[in-house]
Order: sequence, then structure tokens, then C-alpha cells
Amino acid sequence: MIKLLLIFSMFVAYNSYAASPDLTSVLNPSSTDLNLDSVNKYKASADASYNGRNSNIKNSSSVSKFNNSNGVSKNIVQANSNSSIDNLESTAGEFIQKLEDDRIKKTESHADMYNSARGNLINAYSESKKININNLGAEQDPYVQNAFKCSNLNNCNPSNENDKHAVKECTKSERLHWTGAEWQCVNLFASGGSLDCDSSKQWTKKVNNGTACVDYIYQWVKVGVEGCKSNNKAKNIYKCKRKQTPSDSGTDTSDSYCKALKPNDYSSCQYSGAWTIGSWGSCSRSCGGGSQTRSVSCKYVVCTGSKPATRRSCNTQLCTTSWRVGSWGSCSRSCGGGSQSRSVTCPSGYACTASKPSTSKSCNTHRCSSSGGSSSCSSKCQARASSRDAYNQCMRGCNGSGSSNNHCGANGCGNNGRA
Repeated sequence: MIKLLLIFSMFVAYNSYAASPDLTSVLNPSSTDLNLDSVNKYKASADASYNGRNSNIKNSSSVSKFNNSNGVSKNIVQANSNSSIDNLESTAGEFIQKLEDDRIKKTESHADMYNSARGNLINAYSESKKININNLGAEQDPYVQNAFKCSNLNNCNPSNENDKHAVKECTKSERLHWTGAEWQCVNLFASGGSLDCDSSKQWTKKVNNGTACVDYIYQWVKVGVEGCKSNNKAKNIYKCKRKQTPSDSGTDTSDSYCKALKPNDYSSCQYSGAWTIGSWGSCSRSCGGGSQTRSVSCKYVVCTGSKPATRRSCNTQLCTTSWRVGSWGSCSRSCGGGSQSRSVTCPSGYACTASKPSTSKSCNTHRCSSSGGSSSCSSKCQARASSRDAYNQCMRGCNGSGSSNNHCGANGCGNNGRA
């Protein structure tokens, strides 16, 4: 196969393990040795004695004043002997200045073109240093398959003239033509014909009002990492991707298409660390015992210490409420002073802060009426009772309540009536 040195395209993938080409013999285009002098350094120096055309014209003639014997005077203008030379010098000076201005403009334009070309050279120099020379040789570029490389990169023999990608030697009446699949020698005036692109290996691109078959490139692309290990390292996961350009995200394809060695590198990670704890949420109750929660997660493989609580009690103080008061019960006596009661409770789980209402009270305190032969008891009780309560107690004794005595009790009405 004919050796053809051609900068067809450059796709580079740089990593810390790549061996860069030796460019020590190449002058770095960033070197100050390649800097241009300032344009102003080469401007023509002005003649200090030259004052310009207007000044020369002013001095090209002189005026003399003459007086005759009759006292009449007149001015006579006389041309200086150097006036013509001065005018010529002024015209020539202006012409030279115009040439100098044009030269400066053109020089500045050329300087811009030089600096632009130098910038491109600096970029090419920098990109060349990123090339991994370990991936070159035997026409093997692991990222690019094109018309100037073996059709089968897995079994490449540059000397194989039968390879469809072998560049043929054409006669003087022929020209080299790429069909999209192989090189052919065609007549100088033959039309380009239609391209037969292999859609499984190539994609079409509009170029110079025509269509070109462009081979896909294949790259190892990092798609993730494995779990972090105790040495704080996680192995990177790579997949072979088919791309149109290196910047494409690409599509998954068989690993056999990627000719470079599959990367075997690691990313730094943190194996263990502290729990990630969120803030407590709001309490589920304002009183009487509620609960609140928070998030607790571990973003590492292992988190130090016991997992903090995700739930806790809150607002455990009792809720306040009013006393629950029942209705008054019936009176224990129909007359003579009885009592009645009611229920007064505080609901379970609550605190009643107000004073507890009374649970009992007096009732039917009016005197009982006398009946039958008890009139003598009534008169005796009235005579001897010192108070209404004593009277009522006396009458209860006279009527036989709480005593076997049907009239005045065990000790008589007078005694029962005294406290």
C-alpha cells in the first residue's frame, strides 16, 4: 500500500496514561522568537527642517516697497529663486506620505494574518501534545476509521494492495476517486457518480454541494462507577460508543468496535462518613403528646455510629379543658334540711385548671309540719331550741326519726333540742 501522509482529521482522547509525541525538536510557536516587531518601529522619520507645503509656499515669494522722487510708492512681488524647488519638494513629500500611510495599513493587515496563522499553529501544537502515540502505528487509530486506513482494523496489513482502502496508482489520464467504500482510478473528466455509503458503518454529510460518506468513530466512554471500596476508590465503568463526532453522546455498540485498550482506572470516593440528618418536622399535636419525624440517610457505603432516631415525642403536656359537671341528684329529705349531690369530673388525659365546683349542697331546709299528738313536742322544741337546726333536730326526735321514742327521743325533746 502506498504510504500517504495526510492530515485528514484529528480526533484525540487525552488521559493521564497517554504517551505524548516528542516535540523537543520543534520550535514552540508560542516562543517570543516568533513575535513580530511593532509596525510603528518602521515608520519613516520626518525631516525636522521640513515644515510642510503651506509653509514653503508662504516663503516662495517676497514683497518689496519702492518710492520715486515724487513721493509715490508701490509694492513689487518677487519670486524667490528656490520657490519652484520648494513647491516640488512639498508635492513629493505629500506623495511619499501617502505611500507611507498605505504601507503602514498593508503591513498591519499582514501582521494580523501572521498572528492568526500563528494562533492556529499554536493550537495544532497543543493538540499534538495530547496525542497518545501508544495508539498509533500499523494505521491503527482507535477512534477514527477513514478512507486512508485499512478496511479491517482488526487485521490490518498496510502492504496489502488488495485492501479496498489501498490508495491506487493512477495514470496521467486518470484521477483518484473515493466511492465511499474503496479507492478507484477514474477518467479525469468522469463524473463523480453516486456514493454507496454503508449505513452500518458510515453516515452521510453534505460537503461542498455534495454528499460524503463519513465513517463512524468508536470511543470508550465513562458511563458510571462501581461501588466505593474501603480504600476510597471506585472503579469506573466504560462502554464502547459509536459516534459521528467526538463530542457526540454516542450510542452503545459492541466492545469489539473500540480498538483502544479499555480503560482500567478509578475515581476517588468516600467509603465511610457521618449520617446525613434532616431537620425535625412539625409536631402532629399541639398538646397531649404528639410525634415528629426527620430524614436520616447514609450517602456512603458505611456510616459511623448507630443510626439516629427518625421519630420522637413532642408537646407531651396535658391539654386543658373545663370540668364536666353533672345534674344535682334528689334531696335526701323532703323537709327539715337535707342534702343533694352531683358528679364533677375532669376528662381523662386533660388538665382542668379552674377551681373544682362543689359536689354537694343543702336542700329542703324548711320546717317540717307537726302531725297528730306531736303538738306537745312542737311546743317543747320551740321553747327549748336555740336555733332552727336545733328545732328541726328536736322535731325529728319527737316524730321518732332515728329514735325509739315516738315523741321526744331517748332523752326527751328538751335534751334533743340542745346542741
